[in-house]
Amino acid sequence: MIFRVGELIRIPFTVKTSAGALVWVFRGLPTGIQGSSNDGLVQGTISETGYYNLQVECADKEGKSGQAFITINVQPKVTLTTTQLVDVKSKPTVVSSHSTYDAIEAEQVAADNELFKALDIVDTRKKVVADAKQRTAIATVKLNNAQASFNAADVAWRQATSDLEVAKSLYSSAQAALNAAQQNLQLALTEQTQAATALAAARKAVEDAQTRFNTASKAVSDAEDNLVKAKAQFAKAEEVLRDARTVKAAAEEEYKRAYEALEAAKTQLEDARARKARADQVVKAAQDTLELATQVRDNADNDLKKADFALSEAEKALNAALKKVAFIREKFNIAKDELSAAQWDW
Repeated sequence: MIFRVGELIRIPFTVKTSAGALVWVFRGLPTGIQGSSNDGLVQGTISETGYYNLQVECADKEGKSGQAFITINVQPKVTLTTTQLVDVKSKPTVVSSHSTYDAIEAEQVAADNELFKALDIVDTRKKVVADAKQRTAIATVKLNNAQASFNAADVAWRQATSDLEVAKSLYSSAQAALNAAQQNLQLALTEQTQAATALAAARKAVEDAQTRFNTASKAVSDAEDNLVKAKAQFAKAEEVLRDARTVKAAAEEEYKRAYEALEAAKTQLEDARARKARADQVVKAAQDTLELATQVRDNADNDLKKADFALSEAEKALNAALKKVAFIREKFNIAKDELSAAQWDW
């Protein structure tokens, strides 16, 4: 591009496509020339002759960028009237004289072509560097993702360990509840034995009363009434004892189911421990296959939840058994009271 000293220079730069607004950057602007970072317009005047090489770069909001190079040839302000050529000092190179103005322009075009070829080489090298940077960035992202996955697997392993400790605690609680149920069952058996003894004593009392009744010839109506009452109380005591036995059998069945549930919980706990051991092995291999560790963690969580649910069900069954035993105890106490009343009447 050829201009005269003091002539207004106005060079607008544009791009074919871009994502949103562009930001322009100019390098090598000579004194008197200014560039707009908003619209890419270069304008101004130059007061000295010479060649000025300018570099222009732009970028959009997605980070895509481009660049261009131009050369401004500034000639003297006066008009040439002879065939002699004015020696123009270039910045930064010295340009030799030519015979005509057209020859100068031809040389300028040739120099621009050489410059553009060099810029193409530079652009090619820049693309290679940019590709290398992009591959490096992708590798960095993959490394960060792998590290994040490893961290997630480590957190999952720690959570599985914590869940195992909780399962152990629940198992201990279930074991304690089972021991308490066994103690209550033993107490119920003891109370049943005492009830049987009391029943035998009541039967003997009835037999004695019957003997006294048969041998007493002077039984009055009051004695007969007392005997009837004693028989009724005895029958009621037998009915209560039968109910107590029925409830005891139901309690034994509840205890059996609770024990089976506890054994199932033990099995699930052992399975959880085995899965936790396998999870430990998976964690060691998580540096190569972190996604597999995440899946194993999920399976371990589900199994621990199942174990927790089974332990909860076992606790519920044991609580039900305790209620049954309490009910048996209450029935037995009623039977004892009634038998005692029957003996007192006799």
